[in-house]
Amino acid sequence: MNLDTIPQVSTAANPFWQFSCAVYQQPKVAKTALHFQDNWQLSINYLLFCSFCSLHNKQLSQCNSLQLWQQLAQWHQEYTLQIRKLRQKLKGYSTDEEGSLLYQLIKRMELHFEYHEQQILFRHFNELDQVSQKKPADLFITNTSNYLNSINQFPFQELLTALSAWFNEITQYWQTISAKRQK
Repeated sequence: MNLDTIPQVSTAANPFWQFSCAVYQQPKVAKTALHFQDNWQLSINYLLFCSFCSLHNKQLSQCNSLQLWQQLAQWHQEYTLQIRKLRQKLKGYSTDEEGSLLYQLIKRMELHFEYHEQQILFRHFNELDQVSQKKPADLFITNTSNYLNSINQFPFQELLTALSAWFNEITQYWQTISAKRQK
């Protein structure tokens, strides 16, 4: 079995993907994102998109959020979730070399499906309203509230508080990365 049958995902093709890969490397960001995914059934990619938009002063309206979720939901349900479930099942069977290689192959496939989700979202980035009068943290609350409304997951205060704390982690890490890149 050759893992090279699935090519590497290019990080240069999409600034949103670059952002996501960079911030998701932070263990606390990843762990919290997985908590939102597993306990609240939220899309990590969509939450990362809300973060990316907020840091770039872009606002997702209720209409934008609903349209984007409708475009993303079918792919997410039919493909990404199915590959993820398969990978999770294989995790327990990856004790031998062949099982481990198969697990790694499915994991790389899942990464490609995640990348495609991000491409779906990022295609609409330039169409979003530019907002300069809001702080990124306030914009993040607006963006995530509109996302939560679009999936009928009404913004419980507990969830919004947890999302805000998560966004603060992302913001701090992203500012550190951005400062290093400018040097």
